[in-house]
Amino acid sequence: MSDLFYIPRKPHPLKVALASGILLSLGWIPIGFSPLLLIAFIPLLKWEDGILIEKSLRSGQKGNVFLWAFVAFAVFNLSRGWWVAEAAWFAILLPIFNASLMALTFTLYHYFRMAFRPTNRTMLFFPIFWLMFEGINMNWDFNFPWLNLGNGFADTPSLIQWYSITGASGGTLWICLTNVLCTILIIDIKRYGAWLARAFAAMAIMFVPIGISCIMYWNYEPDKSKPADIVLLQPNLDPYDEQYSLSADSVTSILLSMASKEVDEKTDYVIAPESCLQEYAWEERLSKVPSVERILQFNKDYPRLNWIAGMSTRRLLPPNVKTDAARYIQGTDSLFYECSNVALNIGQPDKPNNLYLRRKSYLTPTVEKMPYKKYMPFLESLALNLGGTVGTLATDSLLYCFYNNSTGIASGVMICYESVNGDIVRIFSLIGNEVLFCITNDGWWGDTQGYKQHKSMSRLRAIENRRYLCRAANTGISCFIDPRGNIMKESKYWERQTLKDTIYLQKGKTFYAKHGDYIYYLTLLIFFVTILMTALQDIKGKCGKRNRKRK
Repeated sequence: MSDLFYIPRKPHPLKVALASGILLSLGWIPIGFSPLLLIAFIPLLKWEDGILIEKSLRSGQKGNVFLWAFVAFAVFNLSRGWWVAEAAWFAILLPIFNASLMALTFTLYHYFRMAFRPTNRTMLFFPIFWLMFEGINMNWDFNFPWLNLGNGFADTPSLIQWYSITGASGGTLWICLTNVLCTILIIDIKRYGAWLARAFAAMAIMFVPIGISCIMYWNYEPDKSKPADIVLLQPNLDPYDEQYSLSADSVTSILLSMASKEVDEKTDYVIAPESCLQEYAWEERLSKVPSVERILQFNKDYPRLNWIAGMSTRRLLPPNVKTDAARYIQGTDSLFYECSNVALNIGQPDKPNNLYLRRKSYLTPTVEKMPYKKYMPFLESLALNLGGTVGTLATDSLLYCFYNNSTGIASGVMICYESVNGDIVRIFSLIGNEVLFCITNDGWWGDTQGYKQHKSMSRLRAIENRRYLCRAANTGISCFIDPRGNIMKESKYWERQTLKDTIYLQKGKTFYAKHGDYIYYLTLLIFFVTILMTALQDIKGKCGKRNRKRK
């Protein structure tokens, strides 16, 4: 390992940045070899440590930490996120901005070490800084958790079964800690020849989680006492052409024709993609929308059948009520309405609760939400137009499950971008869901890495919650995923397909479902406790010096 990652005393920082950036990229889904993530930061961490040890900050290196860290993370973000520009060229600013945040995080870590104590032990603050960055990045208006490090193992589920305990944030901790310990090992071998204890620690943190995961993988068996038959629809309507140019009646006819080929009296659900129903209806009149009426009529012939389908809707607000997502009704001064991206549950027409909806809660920045619109309202005009509704959308403040009004099955429905945030999805399990559904439209990004990465992240949600997950994507990939994260059956990209399979309803809550992303909060606590203890220790030391002088 020492030879493999040997870096000269004063390496050119461009080589260091490119080495880490390329290793991160080669370790990323969907085409990467994920274990590379466990060593990808070593060149950058060792270079940063060399700057501190050699005290080269005084010789013009001070401002370069951010620059070369940005180069590394720009390589990573652009190589794995360039596809966002398929929707609009200026969307490429999103991965560049994310690279800047990563570089800023690394720079803050560097200056913390410089101000604190530039020893090997303070390298252990790298995982703390990185986890704080990811925690913030998931929960502010510019949220972009897509490239959170723990997501990188999505296509190797046998290695990360313990995500049911930690969530993907545990994967980030694993990656960062392994990189740090391996870097310390390399440094100590070169400087001091002391390596045994460090080698043991590095190998343990690298391989023990893998061993635990393999044991969990082979010993976990889902409950198969309650089956459910699911049909997934992949209509393959080009979002740049067919989906929004065909009439709503034509789109509904396509969906019904596809479903009729697979649905039978034992079918529990038909799952159709995000925004597949095209009426753009007022929520107050939803039961009278033609496509909804046709689906209700279709359900009459199948006693267990419910549909989950996406739609863009509008909701009239009370007079003089204005929200962040409110839009003027033309010709009035006091009436406003909101637009939403919703999932509909369309049930049996002769039973109560045969129609209800849930609004998407975790919105895509610059597409469905303009960050900090309240302070910069002019940005609303820059929202990306991805068909249907443009601009900031209304959300539900609370998540809730859908219930099949014939069988009572409780389902948690993710709408597109929500599936990237594990802390959102786990709430469905917390409130009693038995199966997870994901409806999405990834056709905006074309035949790129985007739709593949998005599909892979659904595997993480299945593991975290120990639920079967059924994913309906407009242009693909639609698939069935088991609670271990294995793909049971999947469609081909850019083909009209109908998939049918039997899944099993799961009860119980994982540790992660109960406690969420607690690792982010523990990280924050450890950071502030360390700062406090250090400050107290410094105060105690200064007081001791004064007392000795007096004596």
